[in-house]
Amino acid sequence: MTLSRKIVIGLTAGIACGLFFGELCSGLRIIGEAYVALMQMTVLPYIVLALIVNIGSLTIDTARHLAVRAAIVLLALWGVAISVIFALSLGLPEWPAGGFFSTSLIESRQQVDFISLYIPANPFRSLADNLVPAVVTFCICLGVALIGISRKAGIIDPMRVLLDAMSKVTVAVAKVTPFGVFAIAANAAGTITLDQIDRLQGYMLMYISAALLLSFVVLPAVVAAFTPFSFREILSASRGPLLTAFAADNYFIVLPMLIANLKELYEKHDMGGQDVDQAIDISLPIGFPFPNVGRLLALLFIPFGAWFIGRPMEVLDYPGLIAVGLPSLVAKVTIAIPFLLDFMRLPADLFNLFLLTGIVNGHLSSLTGAMHLFAFTAVTAAAVAGRLRFRRRYATAAVAASVGIIIVCVGATRTYLSWVLERSADTGEIVTAMQPVADVAEAKVLAEATPNPTPIDDDGSILARILERGAIRVGYLRENLPFSYVNAAGDLVGFEIELAHQLALDLGVAVEFVPIDRPEDNGDHLTRDHCDLVMSGVSATTSHYLSYPFSKSYIDLTPGLAVQDHERTALDTREELLGSENLRIGIIQDPNLVKIAKKRLPGAEVVEVPSAAAFFEAETPIADVLIISAEAGSTWTLLYPAYHVVTPFKREVRWPLGYPVAPGDQEFLRFIDRWIDLKVYGGVIDQLYDHWILGKTAVPNVPRWSVIRNVLHWVD
Repeated sequence: MTLSRKIVIGLTAGIACGLFFGELCSGLRIIGEAYVALMQMTVLPYIVLALIVNIGSLTIDTARHLAVRAAIVLLALWGVAISVIFALSLGLPEWPAGGFFSTSLIESRQQVDFISLYIPANPFRSLADNLVPAVVTFCICLGVALIGISRKAGIIDPMRVLLDAMSKVTVAVAKVTPFGVFAIAANAAGTITLDQIDRLQGYMLMYISAALLLSFVVLPAVVAAFTPFSFREILSASRGPLLTAFAADNYFIVLPMLIANLKELYEKHDMGGQDVDQAIDISLPIGFPFPNVGRLLALLFIPFGAWFIGRPMEVLDYPGLIAVGLPSLVAKVTIAIPFLLDFMRLPADLFNLFLLTGIVNGHLSSLTGAMHLFAFTAVTAAAVAGRLRFRRRYATAAVAASVGIIIVCVGATRTYLSWVLERSADTGEIVTAMQPVADVAEAKVLAEATPNPTPIDDDGSILARILERGAIRVGYLRENLPFSYVNAAGDLVGFEIELAHQLALDLGVAVEFVPIDRPEDNGDHLTRDHCDLVMSGVSATTSHYLSYPFSKSYIDLTPGLAVQDHERTALDTREELLGSENLRIGIIQDPNLVKIAKKRLPGAEVVEVPSAAAFFEAETPIADVLIISAEAGSTWTLLYPAYHVVTPFKREVRWPLGYPVAPGDQEFLRFIDRWIDLKVYGGVIDQLYDHWILGKTAVPNVPRWSVIRNVLHWVD
């Protein structure tokens, strides 16, 4: 049985196992990760040896004659392929998507050091750090240097032996591929959601369209446009190698077949000869180590991955992706994709989705890779042999056909994915359905703020009153997501609300929630004894410490701006914000923040906004942006996905939160401070932060559908 057939069996068995056992297959992830690591083990050594041996074996005359022509052809093929690939990415429809707060929002994107990326000051460090572009540069330089050395056989021959050994190791590792594929497929099929599968099909549609278009239209048309061969002849000569590469998922094995078919094609047109044969023999092996069009197809996953998580790439992101992606793809895509995901600040978990699709797409990649080598060798050989000529008719027809096919594919993909998104769950339902994760105390939500029915004596204390009365009064701000709000069930919930329940449980009393309409009214309610403290995401500022007793901080928030989706890149940095003119900045009833904004942003118009809800729900914009914590703003985007949160100041500025406490009782303030310490060190704050701010447990962890659970009912 062939290896490709075993892989298909492993894939099929893995999917079946995942569907049968469901999430019980998640443990197989370790085996899948081990397989990936084993697969990556020999990649960089193989690249080093292959480049040095192939380039170093050339003569000076051959290298000089070949280098410029081969480079031009290779760059042209890359350019054509990248144009097609990214044109097809237009099939990703607009997707207004909100999301819970993510730490990636406050991470400053590190500037790529292209010098270190491409020029290895220390080649061994580049190898250790998996800097593939730098390794390639070093190997090319060393290979070129060997060309002019007369006694190079003494080093090339042993390296060729090592290259053969690496190939044998790769073959040996390939034997366990069916088992690795089984583990990856079982884990993915057992844990991936149906919604994710639907969207993943959109990526598959784009990938298949790109592979078939490049393999059977674009690349053959390029050869036909610059050589004497007809389009039909090119397809006929390449058909055997392409089908073999597709079936075996390996284009390396068809290199001899490609060389033989190309020589036969030139001889058929009475263009054969020693010069043409030599050009073919050299061009194809030289082109092999460099990224082929089949590998370039993997770049399509990066814009898809960004779209998949609701953070689509901007036009200006593509040049950087191309500049870094091309040299990275000298290695296997299983190395390049994690590197590129990190470079584009995308979740590393997306790599699992890529692996799942890569099992199928690998055959298409091999197909396109074989066609790339055929086209590269055919055009390069024609250029070296002086048989190159441009035929406008073929070029025009190819461009017209390609554009038409791309339009159809883009339209079909957008239609399908739009349909998928329309039937996806409303993200706002996640917020409105959230419930506490821990036990709650006996609670009462007051309709309005009223004085405490049990006044404090002159020598009494707040804590003593709470314990004697059996209830603590906690002030909260209405519609203050995710700290305090009313969910779809009519319950008062939120980060601070659940902490208030924890405080009441620790004291062994009930909790009474007192509504507060405006943040600036906190002090008034405390002074009038309407509540014992306010727990509603109140920032610790100098003015607040001067106005009333204020507890120590328990979490820090990030200043952010809520903007409409189409404006999300305009104010993403401090410089862009400070340099903005005629910007209407909304501030939620905070006189202190108004003063700061007017001082630091003299060119902007400050607009006082009654509440966050008023900003997001306004039919006509109250302001261009709203100053809000990134944590709170992210939650609001779940309800209003047309908005996005940006963080111009990243980690440079923080907003600590604390609790305003009723005046005149230092004992109660000290108690609250010590209680905060207990909740911080006990992990309660982190648990609630993960739930209400990060949304890690916002959606109930319902087991995935599986045969063993939902059909046979063998497990609960």
